[in-house]
Amino acid sequence: MPCGASSWGACSTPISTPARGLGRWGVAAEVYGYTSGSAGAGQGGLLGAVTVRPAEWLVVDGGGVVGLGAAGRDQLFLGVTTNLGRIFK
Repeated sequence: MPCGASSWGACSTPISTPARGLGRWGVAAEVYGYTSGSAGAGQGGLLGAVTVRPAEWLVVDGGGVVGLGAAGRDQLFLGVTTNLGRIFK
């Protein structure tokens, strides 16, 4: 989304692609920023993640964020996405 294109003042440049030659694996990266407002100070960061698809109906991802600026926070995350329709097919 281009900077300033939303009422939230968000700006991000996502890059997400399957890792070539690694089959079920993928990588994602994003540079993002939010302007300050009533919810708090502006913040931004660099996000990186690795994904793996152990089954047709399951994706597991994990990664981290390096905060940019005074209000930016470093973070780690782990997530699971599933398609329940595929499980019971």
